[in-house]
Amino acid sequence: MGSPLDAMGENFLFSAHMIQHNILMYICPLFFLLSLPEELVDQFFEKNSGLEKSAKFLFHPIIAGLSFTLIFSFWHIGAFYEAAIRDKTIHMAEHLSMYFSSIAMWWPVCGPSKRVPPLRFGPQMLYILALMLGQTPIFAILTFSKDVLYDTYFYAERIIDLSPLEDQKTGGVLMKLANMAVSVGVLSSIFYRWSTQSAAKTA
Repeated sequence: MGSPLDAMGENFLFSAHMIQHNILMYICPLFFLLSLPEELVDQFFEKNSGLEKSAKFLFHPIIAGLSFTLIFSFWHIGAFYEAAIRDKTIHMAEHLSMYFSSIAMWWPVCGPSKRVPPLRFGPQMLYILALMLGQTPIFAILTFSKDVLYDTYFYAERIIDLSPLEDQKTGGVLMKLANMAVSVGVLSSIFYRWSTQSAAKTA
């Protein structure tokens, strides 16, 4: 937020905005959850039973996965995307909703709590595969559309040698590549930890 990437994405390049969204969804929430001490989180839940119940609902894999997918897709519908670009308050709401839904999305994989624990390894892998499939419709729309979906980028000054439609397609491809890279990385991590744990039990 407030970086040159932010300004570039708001005013010139859809692909730059997509890079920003990928950082906002995949990197920042993951690092935030990994930084939280498990004991501190569980103490917080223990003292706030209402919050713990809410967390168990919001971080349930079905709720978290659907929220993440639907919120991300919603904000890339033309009218809503344009509204966010043109109004700072709506833009802030867009980024906050994407960030907090991404925290919920990551929780079933690496939630730092025993009271609201992440999924077991097997269901985690199925969950990640489901998330990969969930972004396919919006990826297909952005990448294979024959029309530029966002007026902001259609009329924007060209600062690199990409037409508005090529920029849109590039953004769609970047979205899918980031999704696949993160998914493959997480699946590899889950498989490694699962196999290591199984080997330790049988040793």
